[in-house]
Amino acid sequence: MKFISLTTMISMSAAVLADILTDPSGGPCAQPGKLECGTLTGYNDGLPFIFWCLPTTQTIVVLGDCSCPSCCTVIKGGMGPGSYSSCT
Repeated sequence: MKFISLTTMISMSAAVLADILTDPSGGPCAQPGKLECGTLTGYNDGLPFIFWCLPTTQTIVVLGDCSCPSCCTVIKGGMGPGSYSSCT
């Protein structure tokens, strides 16, 4: 019979929980069917990321991480005429 220490179990649980709390994928979003920029403390060092807001569930699908505080731009939802999106 193998025994896993309580410390090991707590450490593993904390690591999994930290990932859940910092990964925005699957979280709620405000503009279904459009691209958005967002930030989340603990994700991408607090820098913006660009994501698609799923129209059916209004949840986030991360498309890319941006490299500076002002490097994410979405105009008119990033879709259709006159729209624009960028994440560098």
